[in-house]
Amino acid sequence: TSKYSIISFLPKALFLQFMRLANCYFLIIAILLSIKIISPLNPLTAWSPLIIVIGISMIREGYEDFQRYKSDKKLNNEKTNVFRNGQWHIDLKWGHVLVGDICKV
Repeated sequence: TSKYSIISFLPKALFLQFMRLANCYFLIIAILLSIKIISPLNPLTAWSPLIIVIGISMIREGYEDFQRYKSDKKLNNEKTNVFRNGQWHIDLKWGHVLVGDICKV
């Protein structure tokens, strides 16, 4: 049930962050404030809050996804009894249960 892998975390998490309208708005404002002709302000004042908010959100999402991964791994290694092909398979791991198997809970 985890959303990310080690390779896909950064692109997917950034994509999901910028799906939020508020983050897109602040990105546009930061880009506009970076143009010296338009803005007399320092671009750091626009970029730092955006980077901090997105960074904290990505760290939180990464932590939650890692906890979900650990929970899935623990659950998939628990054992159950499965009726398959006319016989009972005792102590089969949940990760090896197939669609259509009858499980004794």
